[in-house]
Amino acid sequence: MPVTFNFPLPGALFSIMRFSFFSESPNHAFFVVHSEYVIHPLLSTGLRLPSPPALPQSKPVAPSKNAGATQPALSLPAGSRCAIMDPVIIMELRKLVCFLQICTCDSLSQAGRRLYMSQQGVSRLVHSLETELGVPLFYRGAQGIKLTEEGKLLKKHAEPLCREYQLLLEEIEAGRQAGKPLRLGITSGILFAAQDGLTSLEQQNITLIDTYDDLCDEMVLEGSVSMGIGVEPVDHTRFEVTPLARYPLYLICRQDHPLACRAQVTFDDLAGQHLYLLGQHYKATPRLRQILASRRIPNLTLHETGYMMNIYRRCQQTGCVGLAVQYPNSVTAQFDCTAIPLREDFFWEPCLLRKKGLPLSPEEAMLKRQILSLFP
Repeated sequence: MPVTFNFPLPGALFSIMRFSFFSESPNHAFFVVHSEYVIHPLLSTGLRLPSPPALPQSKPVAPSKNAGATQPALSLPAGSRCAIMDPVIIMELRKLVCFLQICTCDSLSQAGRRLYMSQQGVSRLVHSLETELGVPLFYRGAQGIKLTEEGKLLKKHAEPLCREYQLLLEEIEAGRQAGKPLRLGITSGILFAAQDGLTSLEQQNITLIDTYDDLCDEMVLEGSVSMGIGVEPVDHTRFEVTPLARYPLYLICRQDHPLACRAQVTFDDLAGQHLYLLGQHYKATPRLRQILASRRIPNLTLHETGYMMNIYRRCQQTGCVGLAVQYPNSVTAQFDCTAIPLREDFFWEPCLLRKKGLPLSPEEAMLKRQILSLFP
């Protein structure tokens, strides 16, 4: 059965637009716009709808091919004051999800990272959406991208649509998961930080989902996991956040490296080094890049890799250095490397995440207590 929503629209021409959701699966859904146009009394026989506005020349994200097209003539019986048409426009929900993610991030590339899409893929979805609607949704400028007036209107109506659809999925998932094992999202590194305790949770029929920092946050908000062990920074207006721990960073290097004899190091000691960081899926990396750029450290060359193990391998094989957290089950010794404390106000801060406003079931409350006990 479709889920139907009625929205009054502003303006003299149309008064009602009805949206119906259809879902083949949680990952592939679309809604149908039943354009129940209530024609204003001032319209008369043979009057044409106005053409959609031409796209501005100030570098829209994706120009529409339909700009300037004229809609078909409306034919109303003589003397009649209104008529109803019912053409159907198919619009995939994923396009609106992508559109709203761009609105949140103000960046095509960042929206792509959060949606695990390429920037080109995001741009194509925006272009497709603009083509369907016949209007531009974004402008490019020196300060990034901005919503057009039409984009603001779409955002206003898209937000409740996507919110209702998300609630629908959550209710379906809640019914499906009743009596099934709880699912706990954990960001990378947590398995090392609390390995023994998490192993005991798995033995209690709790499913652990190991993923990246941002995706862990998204899974909690989407309801695909009961809660998550994520890492700061997080949006405290959307999550109930319980701090768990605060780990300092360490400089990783070979034992014969010139910095290996130091009792501690600062960012300024990295001058002339090749420094490996984890990739952009880790929240700490953009912050570290920003700090290092502001310090203007001479001859510092930055590299990125997707896995912590690769940092140790690179340090051992090439003599470069890396930044990492020293977990209780550290693998430093396996690679003949040493870890030097970083004397900077920078920490890796795991936290327990729960979507704000959701009540805890007795099983979830028990899981929360168990997680808190893993980080004394």
